[in-house]
Amino acid sequence: MNFEINPIFIYILNMILLILNCYFIFLFKKRKTNKNLEPLKLPYYMAGFLIKGKNSAIAFILSTVIKFSINGNISIERKDYINKKGKEKENYLIRGIDSHGCDKNEKYLYDLFFALDNPISTRKLNNLRISNGLAFNENFSQYLDELEKYAYELNLIYKNKDRKKPYIYIGLSFLDFVVSFITISQRIYISVILLILGFLILFISLRLLGENPPLGMATYNYYVDYEKLLLSKDVYSENELLFALAFDFKLDKIMESCQKVNEYLPFIKIFKNSLIGNF
Repeated sequence: MNFEINPIFIYILNMILLILNCYFIFLFKKRKTNKNLEPLKLPYYMAGFLIKGKNSAIAFILSTVIKFSINGNISIERKDYINKKGKEKENYLIRGIDSHGCDKNEKYLYDLFFALDNPISTRKLNNLRISNGLAFNENFSQYLDELEKYAYELNLIYKNKDRKKPYIYIGLSFLDFVVSFITISQRIYISVILLILGFLILFISLRLLGENPPLGMATYNYYVDYEKLLLSKDVYSENELLFALAFDFKLDKIMESCQKVNEYLPFIKIFKNSLIGNF
């Protein structure tokens, strides 16, 4: 069905949207950036959390457990067992000693582990994961929530309620597309400019969705560069080993750069399997 729209109304609407688009582009250009900001120096697990996110939780949990061992907070003892099929299965006993030298987030994870049992074995961790997966995962989700809360306190990431601006841009781009398609169909081609601006506004909204606060972006970029530096290094210090584990480097790379990891290698494989399964 054909219908006509008052051309004067179309021009006014287009001019209003053009002004709005230009204003929002101006706001985007004038927003605070991370230029000249000093990045925060984060502990290894927070650096891993910031650049890898919650989906790599096992990496910075593992790095913290290795830190516990290096720091003398725990002892790790191999204690294999025979399963019901008569096969010998590799198993490690993790015994909590104390939490000296731990910061608040390391202590939170330390207490979380040994609230399950002390000593606790990789076999028991695996059984807990299989028999009561929801409760088991909830424990570690609470730890990730603590890290997220700490990231908010440091102004490294936005809370969901602070991410309104990208959705305003998305709404404006949607309005641009609707108005431009309708008016172009009426052979009023001034809306081609609006259509182009709509794509630009949409691109800006996607940029904003992926951004953290300026301090968070400066810190994020710093640790992305630090990750690249570690990947290029041939030898790791003990502290660099923790960052490499938190950044989820492949074990082959870590073994090449840090001989110390060799003493933990069998444990690392079994420990990861006990937390996430054998993938």
